[in-house]
Amino acid sequence: MDGLADIVGVEQLRNGVGRAFFSPPNARLSVEFYKEASETRDVLQSQEAGYSVFPTKEYIKIFIDSKSTHVREVTEEDRAVYAHEYGQFLRGEEQRPEGTLLSFLGTLSPSQIKELKHNHNIHTVEQLAGTPPERIDTMMWGAKAIGEAQVFLKTRTDTGFAQQLAAQKNDLEDQLSALREEIAALKAEKIKEEKKKKEAH
Repeated sequence: MDGLADIVGVEQLRNGVGRAFFSPPNARLSVEFYKEASETRDVLQSQEAGYSVFPTKEYIKIFIDSKSTHVREVTEEDRAVYAHEYGQFLRGEEQRPEGTLLSFLGTLSPSQIKELKHNHNIHTVEQLAGTPPERIDTMMWGAKAIGEAQVFLKTRTDTGFAQQLAAQKNDLEDQLSALREEIAALKAEKIKEEKKKKEAH
């Protein structure tokens, strides 16, 4: 547990329902927000309703290492520190932090990327680079991948990487422009056909 304290940087506490509390949040950790009925009933709401009411609350799951996660109620500080993921949660989107996609690293196989995402909630190169080795110690290639991610982030400002991103951006802009032109042409054709129908009647 000594290493865990260094990773989280906080003291572990326990509430009445056995959920682990960590405060303050650590932006380096992977998290997931979700809603669930409370494990304890709301006394006031239950008295008013005449039956036990277990209100729905927001929870945050914190991925500590390959063997443990901790869950607790969401705090305002969580919403601020993990604003990106919390916004995705509210919009019903897949929750992943901002950053460089793992596929950009170029050294991970599709199966390795899938394992990082689904088993360890690691979606970006930045996350991987900041991951303590003990968090993914179940994977023999985990420490190597972390090192590769760290090197990648140090060298990604090189001209070659910048040019690659610029080229991809230009390609996307060209595709978007072509798509807009295609949509405009379809609209014009539709208007033309509707006009012909009206004239025919």
